[in-house]
Amino acid sequence: MKFVGFIKEYNNITEAQEYKKFLNNAQNNKEIVSKITAYLNNGTVVLAWMNTLKSLDNDELIAPNCYCTDGSFVWPAYFAYYLKKYPNYKIDDDFLEHLEKNNFDSKKIKVSDKLKSELQKKLIEKNL
Repeated sequence: MKFVGFIKEYNNITEAQEYKKFLNNAQNNKEIVSKITAYLNNGTVVLAWMNTLKSLDNDELIAPNCYCTDGSFVWPAYFAYYLKKYPNYKIDDDFLEHLEKNNFDSKKIKVSDKLKSELQKKLIEKNL
């Protein structure tokens, strides 16, 4: 399982990067970004709680505090917000390749209860 889109200012975990490092990327294709954000927004929720995150740029409420998966990758709900907001937002190469292989089809997302339970434990161990 690979973790993608995690920002250190929200989630101080090994897999996270500083916010500013996500913004130092080449311009993303708008059509690809649209497909990715649709996919991200249709992931299976693994862990969530009553809380809303604010943008790192201002006090705008941007996303619920939750984590989603497609069975291969795990991402925070705020990933789609930042990807859509910034045309140069960094997209993990392995994640993009995975989405392209699956034709960005979120209907293919199938996550068993057993895997969800394992991921919940893993996320809790990371203190997310």
